[in-house]
Amino acid sequence: MVAGTDSIDDMAILRHGGMGRLLKACYAPSTLGLFLRSFTFGHVRQLDAVASRFLKNLAAQTPLIGTRTGEYTLVDVDDTIIEIHGYQKQGSGYGYSGVRGLNALLATVSTKDTAPVIVAQRLRKGSAGSPRGAARMVADALATVKRLPGERATGPVLVREAAWKPIQYTDAVFDETADRWISSAEVAETGYTAFSSRKQGEHIPGRLVVRRIPDLNPHGAGQPTIFDTYRFHAFFTTGTPDTVAADKTHRGHAIIEQVNADLKDSALAHLPSGVFTANAAWLVLAAMAFNLTRAAATTAGNGLAKARTGTIRRKLISVPARIASSARKLRLHLPAHWPWETAWTALFTRVFPRPAKT
Repeated sequence: MVAGTDSIDDMAILRHGGMGRLLKACYAPSTLGLFLRSFTFGHVRQLDAVASRFLKNLAAQTPLIGTRTGEYTLVDVDDTIIEIHGYQKQGSGYGYSGVRGLNALLATVSTKDTAPVIVAQRLRKGSAGSPRGAARMVADALATVKRLPGERATGPVLVREAAWKPIQYTDAVFDETADRWISSAEVAETGYTAFSSRKQGEHIPGRLVVRRIPDLNPHGAGQPTIFDTYRFHAFFTTGTPDTVAADKTHRGHAIIEQVNADLKDSALAHLPSGVFTANAAWLVLAAMAFNLTRAAATTAGNGLAKARTGTIRRKLISVPARIASSARKLRLHLPAHWPWETAWTALFTRVFPRPAKT
């Protein structure tokens, strides 16, 4: 999956060329398919626990989460529809997007200076609503964030899900004389208590922030409307930033869409099995491969820490190298004048440090 495979058959990439000299035994793709189809829901949850511990160990070895004390550690939760074709896959259906597929719920963690990594994932049937299983998902994600080692997650954690104030938005202009933004997008807030229908101990007081944007009618050119119409985007927060800062922070939630796009550009281009639990296990493995790729890029440096996984594969993983044997040792011959030699060497030295001289 790190190499970009998106189907069970693609796993044969481990059985070609010189891979047999590096790996002693590789199962056939058909064997992998049988193994995945034997999974139950309990096995998938066990694999979730493995993925959580795997991320914890990666964070202990690489600066995946590098927040400083007092800064927000941002946890984003979002779902995406993985399109499928045919009616043989268990759980497939039509959801809110009108596309037939399965629904993948993802949670990522990121900071101001680091790219997002996946801390929790769950596969749901295609017709599932966005809130289904979200409470358990958020709990799992926050538990994983708290287990990240060191001081990399010591800042406050923000889960991003009156008088109108203009904000910096598309086509906004800053008026230096008035010291404010001239913009058609505005925000306002009011006090709000979440989960008020539940028992008193579960009530969460906070702020409801609403952003409104003029709803322009492209079909009514030259015909003004009687009333101004707007599109509204609301979110709930318990954070302390002012209204404008809170809205700007929340708009950063779109970063998780890049994670969705990255996954669909590789392992989640489609779900390979007709069995729901096999696809659920495939999703967990795809998340682990994503995090491993991100850890490799962070270690290599050279500006790759925030690069797309496709760029990382091209520069660090799909290496045009040749394997040779000499003096009972395997030697890797890399291309001359290779532009990413420095980054790849830094990664290789970090993973396989040279023994100290005695």
